[in-house]
Amino acid sequence: MRRSGRFRNCWRRPARFHNRLRNKKSLPPSTHARWHAKLRIVDQLRQIIPITDVVVEDVKAMTKKGKKRWNKNFLPLEQCKTWFYAEIMDRDLKLHLKQGFETKGLRDELRLKNTSQKSKKTFSSHCVDAFVLVRSVVGGALTERGLYYWTPIRLHRRQLHRFQPKKGGIRAQCGRTRSMGLTRGTLVRHAKRGLSYVGGSSKGNVSLHNIVSGKRITQTARLLDLTILTIIRWRAQFLPAPQGGVSLRMRIYSREP
Repeated sequence: MRRSGRFRNCWRRPARFHNRLRNKKSLPPSTHARWHAKLRIVDQLRQIIPITDVVVEDVKAMTKKGKKRWNKNFLPLEQCKTWFYAEIMDRDLKLHLKQGFETKGLRDELRLKNTSQKSKKTFSSHCVDAFVLVRSVVGGALTERGLYYWTPIRLHRRQLHRFQPKKGGIRAQCGRTRSMGLTRGTLVRHAKRGLSYVGGSSKGNVSLHNIVSGKRITQTARLLDLTILTIIRWRAQFLPAPQGGVSLRMRIYSREP
């Protein structure tokens, strides 16, 4: 789309040598977004449980003498890390920093293994390092190997139109965060489909999505058949430790405390 726009619109962007951010400290948007996602998880957890301490495995970027390009690539990591630590302390939370070798030592002390297969939704794949880090500060024993799995509800933000036109060269409008007057992500109870959340809309009806998998259930739900409950931003499910015949238990967290 950008390439075609360059040829379609005959305009020239002037050179901007005097950029406002030149020679100033700035956080790249992509790196800032990754660290800010961690901060949002902390804020979400604080609405559910009282958090007093935050333990972070500190990452140090090794700079090399005379390697300006190498050092510049790691600069955003160091800057965003410092920004994240400052945000944690601004929330009146006590920050603890640990090194990578310390995490390994704590893991070996408890004889816990960290599985490299991150696609598996298990305690050993995602929670081992977090557990040993927290235990080094507040103590405690490993009594639960279940896993809370959180996924943000994906919203398609508004764009001017779809990339590919329909018949006749007409491009349809695409993307928004409202459907028939309802905020997308609204948790509802349907007379037939049960508990679900609102997605897109089409022909005067709304689509409903599964609150666990996020898959679309139907596209023809009428507003009269919906009981509005609250607005959610995350899909959450509790995965217990693998045992024979154990079913999944599910928890839904709303935006409201």
